[in-house]
Amino acid sequence: MAYQLDLEKGFLELNLSYKNEDEFIEEHDEIFDKIQMLNTIHFTKFEIKIDGVDDAIKNVEDILFLLLVNILSEIEIVSKNKFPVTVFWYYKNDKELETGNEMNDVLDKHMKFEFIKIN
Repeated sequence: MAYQLDLEKGFLELNLSYKNEDEFIEEHDEIFDKIQMLNTIHFTKFEIKIDGVDDAIKNVEDILFLLLVNILSEIEIVSKNKFPVTVFWYYKNDKELETGNEMNDVLDKHMKFEFIKIN
């Protein structure tokens, strides 16, 4: 996991790559241990980059949703552009993120997605 935080510029970037569900759980705990120490931060830019999620994880949408909702609940995010979170979703083999209507309603209020296909 790559973790980059700049408090002066209000920037947090997480680069996540999971090979299986156990690895996700381990990194998830590590991320939130760090985030909980930050208390409240006012971000001007907040990005999550997710790369390399493969077929070993069955419910990619649920895992992504869990991660994002937990981050949003842990940090009060103040954004100049009204979209505090941009998720860059890197995918292979035409596996673009598909979410149900209920999830979209929640996510649309807090974030926008940019889908990037990689070879």
